[in-house]
Amino acid sequence: MNYSRLLYHLDQRICTITMRHIESKNALDETMARELSHAFITASKDPMVKTVVLTGAGSVFCGGEGIEYFTRTLAYDFGQHVEDAKMYIR
Repeated sequence: MNYSRLLYHLDQRICTITMRHIESKNALDETMARELSHAFITASKDPMVKTVVLTGAGSVFCGGEGIEYFTRTLAYDFGQHVEDAKMYIR
């Protein structure tokens, strides 16, 4: 998978996942969450990975949940929240 908001780097059995959506202070949105999920699953299945480090580019590790994503999910009913969560679990 090509990541638009992450850097995935493996060196000497250390996998470094860097959130790099500096414009939003690395806030979580659908794209970031999907990419993080994929990156962690990829690292967990790789026998060369011994340690995973999660970091953020720029001056902020993670600004929390993005406002647009948060506002959209406020209107979700229970079923929609379940479907949203399933998107990140594989």
